[in-house]
Amino acid sequence: MEFREFYPTDPDLAPPYDARVARGIYYKKVGFELRGTNYIKDTSQSQIDGMTAAFEKSVADLRASLSMDPKPFLSYFHLLDIGRALGAKENLRALFDHAIALNPSSYAVRLKYMVTLEPR
Repeated sequence: MEFREFYPTDPDLAPPYDARVARGIYYKKVGFELRGTNYIKDTSQSQIDGMTAAFEKSVADLRASLSMDPKPFLSYFHLLDIGRALGAKENLRALFDHAIALNPSSYAVRLKYMVTLEPR
């Protein structure tokens, strides 16, 4: 996937990310790292709180970026990830519809959406 250079989660990297999409991707990755990979029942409240705080920053940037780009495909793509992680199923279809309208032949966004439909 494009923009993998934004995936490292070193805290010293945050200040240079002035671009909304780049910073949104960064905080999404931070959120997933803070949450860890255990089942939710084996995840501490501290980890969940850290993930939620990082996701709030990410969502703010990604949503702000929607009006800054005529084709904010990447923003929708990453918002789908966050929506799935937070269990916001009611919003996922709308995000998918917006993304697919921008790029109807996108395999990546279709696959991303299909993953959101899988039971946990």
